Amino acid sequence: MTSSNPSTRLRRAGAVALLLGATACSSGVTSERNEAIAIPSGATVTLPMPGPGRTPDVYATVSNDSIHHMIQRAIRTQFVAKGYTVVDSGQPATFAARYFLGVQSRAQYPATAGGVSGPPIQGIGNGYGRTQDTPLSPLPPPSEVHNVTFEAALVDEKAGRTAWRGMLEREPGSTAPDQARINKVVAEVMNSLPKVP
Repeated sequence: MTSSNPSTRLRRAGAVALLLGATACSSGVTSERNEAIAIPSGATVTLPMPGPGRTPDVYATVSNDSIHHMIQRAIRTQFVAKGYTVVDSGQPATFAARYFLGVQSRAQYPATAGGVSGPPIQGIGNGYGRTQDTPLSPLPPPSEVHNVTFEAALVDEKAGRTAWRGMLEREPGSTAPDQARINKVVAEVMNSLPKVP
């Protein structure tokens, strides 16, 4: 599904850019481990399905299936490297893999010469240095700031609990998609995934 909405296109581009050209500032990776859920020997995992049957926690505006295929290949590689056996969807499995790719946008108001930022305030009377015929300069328009999130999780669906979750939050970059960049980001997020004993 394509959209002509510029805001939707911008969010989609920003989400893709996280995986393909994120800025090199602090890593931004966090993780959680629920120690109450054991990782058994011989643990198996199913991956989210591509296309229309995709898991609903995939961000809705990111509809590029080739990007999702690359993400899923990278996730599969990380699970295999940690000793999990990846099984087909619908097969019995110890865990299910989940991932989420999303963008948050917010308006950022630039600082004025006086160091004040924010939307213009109406209804203020005359004050020092201001007369009735000296209006305040209008503030420049706000800029849109994007923050991109990629999250991967290992879920015990029978228990309805998450055994492990890794998440990366960064400002998006602007380079084109490729499998190598996606592999690097997914490996960074899944670095703390517990190994199969």
